[in-house]
Amino acid sequence: MSNKNKPVLSIGMIVKNEERCLERCLKALQPLRDKVDCELVIADTGSTDKTKEIAGKYSDILFDFEWIDDFAAARNSVLDKCSGKWFFMVDADEYLDEKSVNEICKFFKNKNHKNIDCAYIEIRNYDNIDDYNSYSAFPSARFLNFKIGIKFEGRVHEKIDDTRIKNIYEFKNVVLWHDGYLKTDDYYKKNKGNRNMELLEKELEEDPENSLRYLQAIESSRTKEEQTKYIYKAIDRLQKDAKKDDMVEAAIYRHAVYFAWSYKLPEYKKWLSYILNKYPDCAYTQIDVRYAQICMADEKADYKTVIEQGQKYLEILSKPLSPKMLADLQFSILNWGTDKEKENVNILMAKAYLYTGEYEKAKDILKNNDLFDMSSEYSDVWLSICYLLWDKVDLSDLFININNKISNIDHNKKQDLIKKEKFEQKALQQFCYNPPKDEISPKIPAYELISKLGDCDLAYAAKIMLSNSTDEITENINKILDWNKVPANVYNKILENNAVLPKKFYTLCADDIEKIAANIINNKKFTLDIIKNNDNPKDIIFNYYLINYQIHIIDWENNQDRKYNDEIILKFINISDKLLKLYYNDNILCEEMIDVLPNIHAFSWLIIKYNQDKQNKNFEKCVYWLKKAIKTLPDMNKMVKYLLDDVQNDIKKQEIPKEVAPELMMLAEKVKTILSQYPENDPAVLAIKQSDIYKKVAYIIEN
Repeated sequence: MSNKNKPVLSIGMIVKNEERCLERCLKALQPLRDKVDCELVIADTGSTDKTKEIAGKYSDILFDFEWIDDFAAARNSVLDKCSGKWFFMVDADEYLDEKSVNEICKFFKNKNHKNIDCAYIEIRNYDNIDDYNSYSAFPSARFLNFKIGIKFEGRVHEKIDDTRIKNIYEFKNVVLWHDGYLKTDDYYKKNKGNRNMELLEKELEEDPENSLRYLQAIESSRTKEEQTKYIYKAIDRLQKDAKKDDMVEAAIYRHAVYFAWSYKLPEYKKWLSYILNKYPDCAYTQIDVRYAQICMADEKADYKTVIEQGQKYLEILSKPLSPKMLADLQFSILNWGTDKEKENVNILMAKAYLYTGEYEKAKDILKNNDLFDMSSEYSDVWLSICYLLWDKVDLSDLFININNKISNIDHNKKQDLIKKEKFEQKALQQFCYNPPKDEISPKIPAYELISKLGDCDLAYAAKIMLSNSTDEITENINKILDWNKVPANVYNKILENNAVLPKKFYTLCADDIEKIAANIINNKKFTLDIIKNNDNPKDIIFNYYLINYQIHIIDWENNQDRKYNDEIILKFINISDKLLKLYYNDNILCEEMIDVLPNIHAFSWLIIKYNQDKQNKNFEKCVYWLKKAIKTLPDMNKMVKYLLDDVQNDIKKQEIPKEVAPELMMLAEKVKTILSQYPENDPAVLAIKQSDIYKKVAYIIEN
């Protein structure tokens, strides 16, 4: 075939069992094939699904290649069938971004493309199935000029002989998206990892002095132990290799430094010093190693270094990599130069500016890295910095912006919903804020900041907490829509200030009102004063839930709180009486029918009966009701025991003679004086109380 008749571009693929994604890949290539003279050559290495059927609809050349555990052999079989001037390597689990086609067309229309040896594009690996904004990205030489004599080498992680590449071009906006590890199960990933390592181990058996294979073994390691082994072997090999390739060595030391930092190995400083001194300007040092330095500096609270190195890191990645840096990446991709790492560096720098007192700079970083534009991995830290910063610089514009986005959120975007939930959770934490004992944390909750959110329930809840006026509290109460999300201490504030809960609150179902009551009781600032004595039916129901949760968590065995406990019991009896009369007809509220009531209602009725007989000093009947009560609701045994003890004390008081002989009174006084000389838990006290003399006057001393 004459050179004039050759297609401009040969697109080459090897495939096996790719029916999940192959058609998507081939459809995405079609606009490029329509605009550039292309051929599509596909080798199938043993598919058992519909892969060949799908490939046959799109390919110009489709052939079978028997798999021999050698990726380079499979790639080279495709090259042998190609007739184009350029080669474009694509995998089935990748697809070309639709915005990329015009730039590729423009490149091939420019006559200068003939002088280029290879062109880099960006590969973007999705790394979170729930977040399609979360991906890692790296440049890869996917467009190759056939004039340099393309041939792949290596059973796995196959590559071409890069010594032939002199002139490099980088596409600015050409992207291949890759989801090969995203929608596959752990079994598939494990098998793929096992296959790659087995092939690499074969390569190392045949060529044990090949430093490149050690690099690839480090990158394919399946466990920490395996990676440790290959890092140490690789560095040992490099020290003996006089002919080593500098960029292979730099790539290995890049991994070693990051690994040593991650697992706190003693070699960290030595390996870091080596790569900084020998390869200060290579891409691995400037980006990957610098990223490790930034993370290490943050761990040590060396905020000056975080800022200095962070600025350099972000500056390098703010523009396309130089041809020299691209050339450095022939053997291995950059690991820590993706958007995710850039987000992390920005967050660490915002934190560093916060702790060095440069608050406006910290805010600027947060503002330039919008919460809804970043991956969810760093949104928690973003919000944490906000709540450390809020009393030092005005963040109102950030929070107003967030509320605008939440108000217009796309409910089909799972990640946006996750961020909305995280934002609300962080804001709600401020309503139970206990300031840490450090210099940087605000001393008061961020109600003032949250109140700036605008027209939303959280803002109105914050305004309630900031207000001491019942009228202002009532005004904001009436603007709240979802009472399920109102924090417990906001309810406390409302009730303590005698404000009235709105009708919207009482439209909640009984289960929701019960949960709210439980949250209020569990709030450390709960006081009995919030339980109002009124006859509004809905307030009676709400108060009944409140008092019920309180009697469940109270420490009935603590005699120090007897006065408080007695108040609780009286409120419980009063509210229970109102609720039972609200719910039931008089003929239901009798001993014969009590078993048909819900257990808590039956328990309440029995405690009411106990109280009535206690007032009439019918103590035998009191014990009867309490025994029935504990059978009805066994988990209230501590409260019932408290009441039984109270009854028994009343019985003892009745048994005391009205007149006591003077000699017994004198004896009682002497015994009491002796007892007062010892702590209550002293063994001497126990011995005295077991004596016949004490038993003779015990009823006088104890009453």
